[in-house]
This record gives sequence, C-alpha cells and structure tokens, in this order.
Amino acid sequence: IKDKSSFLISGRRSYYDVFFPLVPDLKDVTAYFGDLNIKLNYTLSPKDKLYLSGYFGQDNLGFAKTFGFGWGNKTGTLRWNHIFNDKLFVNTSVVYSRYDYNFDINISDNLNFTRLNYIDDLNLKIDGNYYQSAKSNIKFGIKLNSFVFLPGEIEIITEESVVSAESLLKKRAIQHD
Repeated sequence: IKDKSSFLISGRRSYYDVFFPLVPDLKDVTAYFGDLNIKLNYTLSPKDKLYLSGYFGQDNLGFAKTFGFGWGNKTGTLRWNHIFNDKLFVNTSVVYSRYDYNFDINISDNLNFTRLNYIDDLNLKIDGNYYQSAKSNIKFGIKLNSFVFLPGEIEIITEESVVSAESLLKKRAIQHD
C-alpha cells in the first residue's frame, strides 16, 4: 500500500552441488548453503508502526549419504514503534530464534543414526528514549529471555542399528535485563 507499507524478500543459495556430478570423485558429495530474508513494515497511524522480519538459513555437507552434517538459523521479529510525543518513543519487540545442527551416520544397516541439537530463544524487549533536551537523552528498557536447549537427541534410521535412540533432557533458562 503506497505510503503505508513495504516489503523486501531476498534469498541466496550456493550451487556447488550442481557441479559435483561432473567430477567423478565428487559426485556423491553434498554441499550447499542458503538463506532467505523477509522484511515487512506497516504504518498503522502517524504514531504507530509495525515491523516484521525473518531470516532462515540452512547449510549442509555430506558424502554419499554415509556421513553428513547440517546447521541452520531461524529468527523472526515483530516490533511495534509508538511515538508518544516529540520527546518520548518506545519500541516493543517479540523475537524468536533457533540455532540447530545435526549429523548423520549411515555406514551400514546396524550403524546408522541422526543426532539433533538446538537452542531456542524467545524474548520480549521494551526499550525507549526520552529526549529531555538537545543535550540530554534518557534511555530505558527491559528484556526477558526464555531459552530451551536440546543438547542431543539420537534418532535411529533402522531397527537393526546398534545405536539406541536416546535423548538428553532439555534444559531451560530464563534471563532478564
């Protein structure tokens, strides 16, 4: 909507893996990196604006479906900017992010598994500025984070695997600033 909203979408991906089949020694190699960015903003009123952004990235490396590992990041932010007057404004944000990584072993029917790990972060942040004068600015705010850590979870690929499906307990934490 003209003069009220805008958006941006961008992405990229490597193409190493497209050319690997052309080299006999590399035909079974997996290697790619990619990400996607999305940004939207919307003016609710002259004193209120909403911003939404997201990032998604995934990288993978592997060899002949025998061994591989991958890692990625995902994050999303919703921010509300409110102007109370010409001296005071406040930003309120909700942010979610996840970092994950895994590795896969598939050597034989009895030795194959995937190990998964991740860190989740959900936070609420309120920060503001009060411009008392041209030479005096007061910044204030509060932030609350909730974390979830999965330090390791093993999934077996076949019933014959000598590796057992196991999971370490999730850890949780809360932080405030």
